[in-house]
Amino acid sequence: MDSTGLYSLLVGDVIHQLNGHMGLIRTQLYIIQSSREDILAKDQFLSGKIEQIEQIVNDAASVIEEFRKVVLPQEQPVPVEIDRLLSSALSKVEIPNSVVVSVNVKTERPEAQASENITTVFRQLISNSIEAMPEGGSLDIIIERSEDNKTLHITFKDTGAGIPDYVAATLFKAHVSTKAERGRGLGLLWSRNYVESLNGRLDLVSTKVNSGSVFQVSLPCIS
Repeated sequence: MDSTGLYSLLVGDVIHQLNGHMGLIRTQLYIIQSSREDILAKDQFLSGKIEQIEQIVNDAASVIEEFRKVVLPQEQPVPVEIDRLLSSALSKVEIPNSVVVSVNVKTERPEAQASENITTVFRQLISNSIEAMPEGGSLDIIIERSEDNKTLHITFKDTGAGIPDYVAATLFKAHVSTKAERGRGLGLLWSRNYVESLNGRLDLVSTKVNSGSVFQVSLPCIS
């Protein structure tokens, strides 16, 4: 990852954390307002201060959003053929003979709103699965539409080492990695931030030590 990509990644992580804190403050304010309505109705000073805090939080959130637009311009999603980009990603990853990869396309229209750069996310997930199976195993990749036909899911299911609970809980944070001796844990964080910039999701669906992991990329379908 070059310095520009690293800068965008770390700035994106800071913005994500700030937005999370803004959300927590809003939640706490809501709890106070809903559980102490009788007190606030009698204490106009306290009620006014809470309203001021709400406005400050909203103003701060607006500043964060404007900052994000300036330093992290959003890539405009376009219609792409996910099966083609997945094939491209697979062709760029060295797959050992001990690992069996299968691709199952369960829809006649494996298209989504994304960009060509989604290939980088696929490569990250494929490489992670392969590295989790040093003795060999299988990686099943499934492309399918959601029941409401609004989302395209790309699921990566491996039979690798799995991820311990204490790592899984913070897996998408900077410098968290299951490969401490080789990386700094930035790949998954960048991947999630990038997928979210396309109005999609990247989730760790399930994992079990010595049994494998399931990751899923979800992208908006083409209407």
